[in-house]
Amino acid sequence: MLLSGDLAGASEGLASLAGHPDPWVRTAAQMFRGHLAIHDGDIDEAAAGLAAGRDGFEAIGDRWGLLVCLTGLAEVAMARGTPAEAVRLLEEARGYAVAGLAVNFGEMMSIPLAKARAQAGDPDAARAELERGVGIAGRIGEHDDEAAGYLELSEISRRAGDLAAAGEHLRRALEVVEPRSQRPDMIGVAASTYSKAGALAEQEGDLAGAARWHARALGVLSASEVGLLPINPALAGVVEGVAALAAARGETERAAELLGLARTLQGYANSASLESGRASAAMAGSADPARMAAAYARGRLLGRREALALTP
Repeated sequence: MLLSGDLAGASEGLASLAGHPDPWVRTAAQMFRGHLAIHDGDIDEAAAGLAAGRDGFEAIGDRWGLLVCLTGLAEVAMARGTPAEAVRLLEEARGYAVAGLAVNFGEMMSIPLAKARAQAGDPDAARAELERGVGIAGRIGEHDDEAAGYLELSEISRRAGDLAAAGEHLRRALEVVEPRSQRPDMIGVAASTYSKAGALAEQEGDLAGAARWHARALGVLSASEVGLLPINPALAGVVEGVAALAAARGETERAAELLGLARTLQGYANSASLESGRASAAMAGSADPARMAAAYARGRLLGRREALALTP
């Protein structure tokens, strides 16, 4: 149900397992409940489900379950603005993996670990993790992680103001994504890659090109009926990109509404987002902050359907 897009059915099915006699099944239901909540933008629900899953798998002695719960809890920590805690959780998870359980899975934790390290203020360590991680990901066929790694390298370069280096890393991400953009495991990273291409085009002054890239990102998410989690965070990232584009056009009220929508989709205001930061800076310069606040509030009332129907 979850992987076919029946989220309501998945939620009901997971709830029905609360009283299951097998403790592994009950615990796995909590774990999936947590990951589904991340997809739906309910960070508190995600934290509760994943923490319960971690405790249950620890009692059972299932390290695979611990790995999946710890990586989810790291996403919660990132959402709550505590990247150092995300680093700790991911290092714990990687410790289980490289001890012999799932070495390849442990290697791929370099990608989210790098993102957490970068947000925790250590871009050099993040870059080292990524440069190693993308090479391994490409070699073993984990192409979603490979593309995500190049995207994060691009983001580190953009934060440093090096748009040329950012463009080169983004080109590598596109090379990975383009032949595989319709694969279920690639949908989220494909949308993110196209949207970041739009953000870079906008920063370079090509607003028409930026709109085309963002439209392509939305098209990938709209056309897919089957996608692996999480998609809501990817969609929120695209919406933030469109918000930055609106701000670049001088449409600050629309930018404010779109940032409100992005917050609803992912369940938190993403302070680490370059696009959100640039749009917010434009809004702060508005002569009418009350109108910005009202537009943001309107956006908070929107949801996935309205996001997918956006015209950049």
